[in-house]
Amino acid sequence: MYRRSSWGYGGTCSLRQILGLVDSAVYGAPLRSITRRQVLEQYQVYGDSVLRIYGPRPTVREVVKPLLGLFHAEPRNVVWKRAVDAAFRHCTTIKSLFEETLGEIPDEVLDAPITEVPSGITDTFIKAKSLLPPPYTVNEEELLYA
Repeated sequence: MYRRSSWGYGGTCSLRQILGLVDSAVYGAPLRSITRRQVLEQYQVYGDSVLRIYGPRPTVREVVKPLLGLFHAEPRNVVWKRAVDAAFRHCTTIKSLFEETLGEIPDEVLDAPITEVPSGITDTFIKAKSLLPPPYTVNEEELLYA
């Protein structure tokens, strides 16, 4: 369970880690082990393709804003956000912004899988399937009278 501890956030599991496991634990989907670096590479392609598609909008700031929480509680997060804020003033593409600012984040943070199971946590979603409602079925009589 996700709880704050008296020892700070280091003793708790990341909400992103828990949500990354939902599809595989509840629905049986294969677990994808994607890194933040891969997310940023894919987002850069998307971001540069939509940049200024409607004239002056969206700007680099508007496209990158959803990524600002990607390094929450990771080392050098605040330094990276400051660098990104400064780069917004002169970077015209997402690629140039990432090239200028991602050096602030350590490689072990960029290359760590986002959906890694936190240590000490097993069976995060135990009995999750028993909590789901039964699938909706329609019998023949209901269809005839509908």
